[in-house]
Amino acid sequence: MLLNPGSGESRTDRMDVRFNRLLEDYAAGTRPLEDVLAHEREDMPNWGRGRFLQFYSSHLGLRLDRIAFLNVAWCATKSNAYPDAMLAECFVRHTLPLLRILQPDLLLLSGAKTRPFHERIAAALPAARLEPMLHYAHREGAAAEAAEMQRVKLILQIVAG
Repeated sequence: MLLNPGSGESRTDRMDVRFNRLLEDYAAGTRPLEDVLAHEREDMPNWGRGRFLQFYSSHLGLRLDRIAFLNVAWCATKSNAYPDAMLAECFVRHTLPLLRILQPDLLLLSGAKTRPFHERIAAALPAARLEPMLHYAHREGAAAEAAEMQRVKLILQIVAG
């Protein structure tokens, strides 16, 4: 679980414009959800200037067909500003209900901004292991990232049994 999808303000490839059109078509009932998800999968290598997929897939070894990504805030905001009240509302309306449906065994809380939701998630999903970790866009340096990857990989092995 991460904080937000990001505004995409630095992108020049128009993929966000295409994505918005797909979402609007899906909301109108003129396009299936599979089209939206296929677009996301195609665009993932570009997220976070390429760091997102590298961090979670290449470095951690997570298989995209076996995991789910979700955000506390499901929409981007101008300048990536996320007031606490907005995050709390998004969490209650969207994120927590999805977590209840998914029933994860392990939930990686990526970044410090996901920590305030730890207690509510733990109460709603008592069987899930919640693990705080670095966000893919952290500024802690290569050594900290390597240590974090090693730590989280060990947890993934334990949970996998």
